Amino acid sequence: MSEEYPPSELPPSEQPPQPPHYSWEEEKEKEKEQEKEQEKEAEKGAAYAEKYRRDPLSAAFWAGILILAGLIFLADNMGFLPNTGQFRSVEVWHWIAVGAGLLLFLEAIIRLVSPDYARPVRGRFIFAGALIAVGLSSMLGNPEIVWPLILVIVGVSILFSVIFRR
Repeated sequence: MSEEYPPSELPPSEQPPQPPHYSWEEEKEKEKEQEKEQEKEAEKGAAYAEKYRRDPLSAAFWAGILILAGLIFLADNMGFLPNTGQFRSVEVWHWIAVGAGLLLFLEAIIRLVSPDYARPVRGRFIFAGALIAVGLSSMLGNPEIVWPLILVIVGVSILFSVIFRR
């Protein structure tokens, strides 16, 4: 017959494992630290979402670029893009590059003029200029002009940023 012991009177080898003992203060400290970490993570996520929720202009222009690309592909498939004379070897992507560059250039100008959407625009000017230069280089039949055009565009964008500095 085996003897029945209450759990507190069992021999040490047969006692169930006990959870580690923490003082009440240590538990409260750990809870506070965990709450602070959770708050930081929540703030970081909220700040990221807030940053892009407040900038509908950028989202609208990128949507416009996608719509423009779709319309250019549609026009090409339907035969509406010119394919004679100087534009004979122009691919669809060159048209898209020029259109996207013009839209980004327009966005940068709106950001310079409108205080509600003010943000740094030098990178937008450079990217827009590079897209336009790459697209136009093929359309003009002289791809060697791309890098000089990009250098001119970078210089003009630096000049614009100095003139319109806030």
